[in-house]
Amino acid sequence: MYYIIILYTTEQAITNKRVVFKNGLIARKTEEMNLNRVETVEVEQSILGRIFGYGNVKLTGTGSSFVIFKFVEDPLEVRKSITEALSE
Repeated sequence: MYYIIILYTTEQAITNKRVVFKNGLIARKTEEMNLNRVETVEVEQSILGRIFGYGNVKLTGTGSSFVIFKFVEDPLEVRKSITEALSE
């Protein structure tokens, strides 16, 4: 039940200018990073993640900031989309 609530109260988005991660039902946490600040894009997949096609995408920005998109469907495609957006 806990994971279902987390799933439905989490928003992850990539726009042409920034990446946004929001979660929380009562208390809300929002993390944003401008795309021009992203330095690295990492994909983390467990064995089950590789089998079922999900994983985490970690965006590291300048300094020590980072945003993690968790349980993303097809994380390699997401990484590809982000790197293409960064090169534009």
